[in-house]
This record gives sequence, C-alpha cells and structure tokens, in this order.
Amino acid sequence: MLPSECAAADVGVHAMLAAADLPGVTSTTWAAAGVGLGEQRRPAQARGCEGNPSQEERPLATGRRADDLAIAAWARLDDRRALASTLGVSHCVADRELILCAYRRWGVECPRHLLGDYAFAIFDGRRQRLFCARDHAGVRPLYYAQAKSGFVFASAVESVLAGPDVDPELDDATVATYLKFVGWGTGTASRTFFRAVRMLPAGHSLVVDRGRHAVRSRLWRHWVPENAPTLAPAAAGDFAAAFLDLYATAVRERLAGEDLVGVHLSGGLDSSSVAALASRELRRQGRPPPAAFSWLPAPTARTRFASAAAALEFGLVEATASQEGLAVQHARLEPGEFFGIFVGGDAVHPWAHNLLDAAVQRQAAALGTPVLLSGFGGDQAISSSGRGHYAKLLQSGRWREFDVLAKAREKQRPARVAADALLAALPDDAQVRHSLRQLRRRLLLQPVKPGKHFLHPALAGLARSERSDAARDVRQEQLARLQDFRLRVRLEPEAASGARRGVEYRYPLLDRRILEFALGLPPQMYLGVSASRLLMRLALGSRGGGAEPPLLPPVVRWNESKRDSIHWQAYTDAFVASLPAFRERLAGGTPSRAAYVDMPRLLAWLDADRFRCHPRLEGISRALLFLDL
Repeated sequence: MLPSECAAADVGVHAMLAAADLPGVTSTTWAAAGVGLGEQRRPAQARGCEGNPSQEERPLATGRRADDLAIAAWARLDDRRALASTLGVSHCVADRELILCAYRRWGVECPRHLLGDYAFAIFDGRRQRLFCARDHAGVRPLYYAQAKSGFVFASAVESVLAGPDVDPELDDATVATYLKFVGWGTGTASRTFFRAVRMLPAGHSLVVDRGRHAVRSRLWRHWVPENAPTLAPAAAGDFAAAFLDLYATAVRERLAGEDLVGVHLSGGLDSSSVAALASRELRRQGRPPPAAFSWLPAPTARTRFASAAAALEFGLVEATASQEGLAVQHARLEPGEFFGIFVGGDAVHPWAHNLLDAAVQRQAAALGTPVLLSGFGGDQAISSSGRGHYAKLLQSGRWREFDVLAKAREKQRPARVAADALLAALPDDAQVRHSLRQLRRRLLLQPVKPGKHFLHPALAGLARSERSDAARDVRQEQLARLQDFRLRVRLEPEAASGARRGVEYRYPLLDRRILEFALGLPPQMYLGVSASRLLMRLALGSRGGGAEPPLLPPVVRWNESKRDSIHWQAYTDAFVASLPAFRERLAGGTPSRAAYVDMPRLLAWLDADRFRCHPRLEGISRALLFLDL
C-alpha cells in the first residue's frame, strides 16, 4: 500500500497478506517511509537457468535506502533470454529482478517490452511514485482502492478489503448487472462488487504519485491490440507454419521451470492441441508426459454410449489421450463438495465460470501438479469462428460470396446469420438496433423467453448491459472479445480459486505474440467454404517431427461440434443432488445479501422436478454464490 501518512505500513501489509488465506506460502514484506509491500510465494520447483528460476527469498527492495526501488510481483515472463540480453543481465535472474531492470531502462514504458503473465507494483523512492502494471490479457489480477489513509493494492479482492480504511460497501449497479444479465459477459473491465475496490484493467498501467499535499493517480493502456499490423499476403500453408512455430514456443515457455505440469483436456481443438504440444515437448526433453484433467466424468458403459453426442465427447478426449499416451483424470464433484463451494465460496468475485474447476484443481493438487496449461483463449482470437466476416461481405456488397459461404457453413441457419450480419452492418444507432432485434426475433419465430435471472425487481433499473452486436468484420470481432467481460469471468476466478489450492493456470493461446499474429491474418484464414477455424485445422495437421503422427487425430481436428452435454449434465446432476441442502440452508435464516435477490422466486426454483424441466443453471448459480451462504 502507498499511504500519504501511515506509520504502521508493515502492520497493514501483514493483515492484507493474512486475509488472502493461502496455504503453504511464505510471506516477505518491506516497509519504509510509510510505504509497505508484501509478497506470498510457494516453494519453487526450479529447473535451473534454462527454465524460470526460483524466486529466492530475497528482500523486495534493491537497496538499503528508502529512496531506492522496491517491487512486489506475481510474474512469469516469456522470451527471457532476449529480454535479459537487451538489458545486459544474466537470464538466470528471477522474473521480478528482470522487471526491475526493465523499469530502470524504460521507466513506466517497460510493460511494452515484457512478454508473459504478470501483475506487479514498483515503489520508486526517489520519485515518490508507485507504478503498477498488468499483463496484456489479464491473466494475473491486480485490485486497488483509494482509502482515507492511502492507496491500497493487492492481487486478491479480500486483501484489498483488509487494508486500512477500505469501505466494504457493495456496488449496487455492478451487483444488479451481474445478477440480471445471464448468458453473456456483462460488467466493465475495472468495477468489482465493492464500490471502493477497482481492478486494474488488462493491458493497463497505473502511476500513483505521492505529493506534498495529496495522492495523484494516472491510468493508461500500455497494450493497444488495435495497433497490431496486418500481415503481408501469404499462402495458407505459410500462415499455418508461422502460427504453429509461435504456438509451440508459447507452450514450451509455459512448461519451463516446473517438474510437474498438467493439461486441461476437453476434447476441443484448443485444449487438445495444447495437450499434444506439451506432451511432445516434454518427451523431447526426456521428461514424463503431463497429467491430463478433464471436466467430463469417468465414462461408464452406460454414459459412454448414452447418445451419439456422448460417444463423440468421450471419443474426442480419448483420441488425443491415446495418441499422446496421457493418463486422464476425470472430474468428479461430490454433492457435498459442490454445496461446500457455495457455502464457503467466493463472495468477493463469485462469477465462477465453471464450478467443475474445483474438482480439477483438487485432483491436480492431490497429484502435486502446481501448473495447469489450458486451451482457453483460442476463441478470442486465433481459433475464432470468423463469423464477423459475414457482415463484412454484406457491407461491401459481396452478396454472392455471402450466399455461398453461409449455405456451406451454416447448415439450417443461413437466415439467422444474414439477419445478424445485416444488423452488424447497419449504422451504430441503439434505438434502430433494438427495433431491428425485435423484428429479427419475430421473423425467425423466436419466442420471448422469461427472464432467467433472480435479481430483485426493485433493482432491475440499475443493471447496465454492455452486450454489443456482432462486429462488422473478423478483426473487430476479435478486438471486442479481447475486451469483453467474458475473458475476465474466466481468468479472474481461475486465478483466485487456483491460488487457494496451489494450482496456477497458464494459457498459451493468450500469448501476446499469438494474439497480435491472429489480429493481422486475413479473414479467409478463419472462415472458408471447407471449414471454420481454418488456420487451426491446417496447422494441427502438421507432424511434430520424425515419425510422429499429426498433432491431432482427424476426429478431433475436423470436429466442428462445440456441444458439451456430458460435461454440463455432470454439473446439473451435482446441482440437483445439492438442492435439498440449499433449501435447508436458506430456511435457517435470511442471508445478509438477500435484499439483492428475488428470494421467493429463487426458493421456488430450488425444486428438482422444476429445475430439470426448465433449468436455470447459471442464473441460480450466480444468485446462490452471491448470497454468501
């Protein structure tokens, strides 16, 4: 924290570190002249200078004087050798020392030169300045508050709330937005459930200057994806080869420095390709294959062939696991455990993307696997469906191309695609768009569905949807997804829940080099007559070298279904089994946050028969998580 006047900075930092309640960590603090910094670290599994070196127990400050630099960081840097060479230091130094060297060289512009996942704060004693920065995608969180006694920041909301004089009052508009808009990302890049607490947006930097009479702050973007250059024309095979080289590098760098690594395996293109690349890289290094963790329950003779969709889902996971020799750990979330997540759960940021993450994290921790590589992030850019291209074709009058492409790719939905594309191509007038959406619904005979949310009716007017219509071309679609709240609602809870279980997520497809490459590609690399996600399918048909088979089996590589009914059925079954416990808990007393929730309606829906007939899974989950049972 950086207070204007605070004689007990070190005491405040210790209280904030304790509030995070992380198991198996050691704490290091530094305080001088009313400024306090702290870090919590787990024992590192160093693999020497070729990997990411261990964060040794060194002081956070780089000198003995109060006017020198001090840093607190949660960082994992990529391309370390090149960065160290540019800075004229050994690549064996710890990541936070590299960040300090970068700050000495480039000052507050240093994040432009950093690749990887990071959130850090540097106190510059000579300038009496605190500098904070967060990685381009927001993999590592950083929250802050301007309290009466000073500026407080941490990588966990609960730690900021434990800071001196931080007001825990809820932000009614943010809560209402979260509870009402179910089914798509809502919210902003900076607001949290608490009025006083903000999140530093992804790709942003923040400077807090301590003046003689006041504390001043300045916020700006250090990563501007809109500036990514368009790539020069090339053959599809050349684009695929260039991408695969970047992809293999991103996976390799996220394996460095760890003895045990796991992969998340859903059966889709993204997670399957991460698993295949990680397995082959570890094999080249003479290391054991990664453990594979799946959201799917363990297959049985009954579930495996319950339907064609079920057989496909299990088959996709098993095809990649069999080819790469991976042992799959299937998620199993017991009813009691499921209920415990809600009761002892995450009341500070309860927008958990998928509660089956808890089972995966528990299994990873039990196997001593501190790192999980995830395929999340592909849909945001490199493996985008490219459907924004439809609007571009219509807008530019290329009707015949649109007709051929829509009929080839959209099966029974060309009319709906045409309506969406026309809507996106029209002028950006909110009233016009609303009227056209209503007309589209009538023309396509879409019924008006009852609300799936459980927000109290009195608060409905506070909710503000930030949902936008389809972008007018593929690049705009990608840029919108990179700034969409849906990115945050996956990364933020995985960082928080993973930290509590000693598991760190890494996302190769959110590598900055891959994102910038994706933004420069021509639209036909995403959507062609033969296939969607075309670049990924071409690249993943390559061989890993020698006599190895293509990276993905054909059944995975050419599968275009994104249905995951088995995964969600397992979630639903655990939820239904927990309904009696939820009803009993709510009957025992009124939760402190009940004023925000339509409690009679919520209680009526906690009925197994009603729920199975008309599931309101996400809406009920959001309401129960928010209630802080």
